[in-house]
Parts: sequence; structure tokens; C-alpha cells
Amino acid sequence: MLALLPPVTEAAPAESKFGPLLAREIERGLPPQGVRVVVQLRGHDLPVAGTVRSARIRGQQDAVLRRLARRAYKMRRRHRSLPGFVIQVGRRVIRRLVRDPEVEHIYLDGTFQAQLTESQPLIGAVETAQAGFTGAGVNVAVLDTGIDTDHPWLMDNVVAEYCWCSSGGSCCAGGGSEESGPGSAEDDNGHGTAVSGIITSASSRSR
Repeated sequence: MLALLPPVTEAAPAESKFGPLLAREIERGLPPQGVRVVVQLRGHDLPVAGTVRSARIRGQQDAVLRRLARRAYKMRRRHRSLPGFVIQVGRRVIRRLVRDPEVEHIYLDGTFQAQLTESQPLIGAVETAQAGFTGAGVNVAVLDTGIDTDHPWLMDNVVAEYCWCSSGGSCCAGGGSEESGPGSAEDDNGHGTAVSGIITSASSRSR
């Protein structure tokens, strides 16, 4: 599964760039050491994949970071295929990032427990399948816990795979924190497989 951020055609207003959890943390007051944030950059005009995309993203990251004081942040992760990065910063730097025209959104970084018990009725998956929508011919990027590539209902639908750990750990199949290629996005949780099944599995198409 190739994880891509959704296309954006114009910069969001500054007041709408904060993710809700980050906005809440800012209201409460940030700790002296700051917080880890995910900075999503503009990506609507980037190539879909390849070295050109990676080079453009690197240049975009560098341009944004040059506008910050080097000692004002700690780099935690630079993404190679996604337009963004993860840094640890305080309130003042967050406010500077909000005003940067290349920054689309800023989210609080963290680990969250995936839940699936109410997702199908909430998103209307059953009604959508009953209405005859199958997803045939549509490419979808799933950004989740991975996918069971050996599942008989899913194995023929995976186009590409990519894995990374936002915490800098070793969650990927090969023991690293970032890798790509067959097997790199194997699911160790089940949530990503369930989401992929809702989108494209043979069982959904047969309803």
C-alpha cells in the first residue's frame, strides 16, 4: 500500500491548521521541552512516486526548516515519500509554522489505539455495498497498521507497500523504522486489514 496524503489545492487558513489534539494541548499549556508534532506540507503538485518526488519533498522540507532557528526544534523524522516531517517544538515555533505558506496542517504526534467495533455502521459500508458500489477500477491509498497480503480476498489488490515508525522504533518487518517493497506493510494489528477489506475485498464485492 502506497500511503499518500490527500491532495490540497490551496493553503488552509492559519486558524484551521491545528489538529484538534494539538489545539487542546496548546490551550492547556505546553511542557518546557515542547511536544512532538507532525508537520504536513503542501503536496498537491508532487509527482506520484519515484526519486523526483523524494527530491522535491526534501527541498520543500529544507525550505521550511531554514525559516526556523536551528536550536528552536529537534528533528525526529524526515519523511522521504510524504510531504512533511516530525519535530519536537515549543509554542513559539508552532506559531511560526502555522504562518508558513508551505505548511498545510500540524498534528500532535503520538500512538493511538485503533478501534473497529462501530466503523461499518458509522461510514455506511453495508448500505454502500448494497447500493452496488464495488470500488472496481479505483486506486486507494490506505494509511493504517498494514495489510495481510496473504489474505485470499486482498492478495490480488495490493499495488505497493511502505512502512515507517513515527516513534523511531523498529516496527517494520525487516526490523527497521522505514522500508518499502513486498512484505514491508504486513499487518500486526488487524485494523489496516479490516479497513482494506471494507474498501476492496471480494466479500464486499459479492454482497
